[in-house]
Amino acid sequence: RYAAWPGDPAVDEYRAFDLQEIRTQGDFDFALINIAAEWCQGCRIEANQLPPLNEEWSTRGGFILSVLTEQTSTRPASRPHVDAWVSNFPTNYSMVHDPETGIIRTFGYDTLPLNILVRLEDMRIIGAIYGEDPAVFDQFENLLRP
Repeated sequence: RYAAWPGDPAVDEYRAFDLQEIRTQGDFDFALINIAAEWCQGCRIEANQLPPLNEEWSTRGGFILSVLTEQTSTRPASRPHVDAWVSNFPTNYSMVHDPETGIIRTFGYDTLPLNILVRLEDMRIIGAIYGEDPAVFDQFENLLRP
């Protein structure tokens, strides 16, 4: 569970977010979990690429969840960091922060961004790509309905 910002600028309340919730939020088959940090240039590039992809993918069974895990000093991100991220990047998908860096402790990382592909039917991780690699978007798109 992570402290969440639901992806809607009109919503200013944070709440616990459980990945199981994704299945109840719409007709989603797969999730792309994008793990980012303020200090990561590749993460900033992906933050600009995700909104137009989300517009298409959300109609084809794809859900994007972005996790801001670290601030510029590599300390855990907090709500103000997510607020700043959202004001700097166009965000039309769910955005959360990981105040206890649990996702990094779970998956580790050599480099960020880290993109994890999850089949929602059974919550199985079917792929993970470290570093800025456009192939992850192609791989995710190929999983989705036509």
